[in-house]
Amino acid sequence: GAASRLRSPSVLEVREKGYERLKEELAKAQRELKLKDEECERLSKVRDQLGQELEELTASLFEEAHKMVREANIKQATAEKQLKEAQGKIDVLQAEVAALKTLVLS
Repeated sequence: GAASRLRSPSVLEVREKGYERLKEELAKAQRELKLKDEECERLSKVRDQLGQELEELTASLFEEAHKMVREANIKQATAEKQLKEAQGKIDVLQAEVAALKTLVLS
């Protein structure tokens, strides 16, 4: 009888100690989980912000690229017009030279 009576509290003690330890572990795990949650939320916000910035940057880069293409096209058109005009002037001058040669040689 005496032995079993001595043993019972120790089993109970072990169980209580185990329970306390589990409760502490659980509390610690919950704290860590909360921190992880907060970190995830923070990272999620950072990700959203970066995504938005990237979208804005992409949009402005596209705009810039379109503007450059437009300007290049305008410059090209202008250059082609000037080239045609110059070619026209050369044609006129060559015709005049030809006419003068004819006059002089005849």
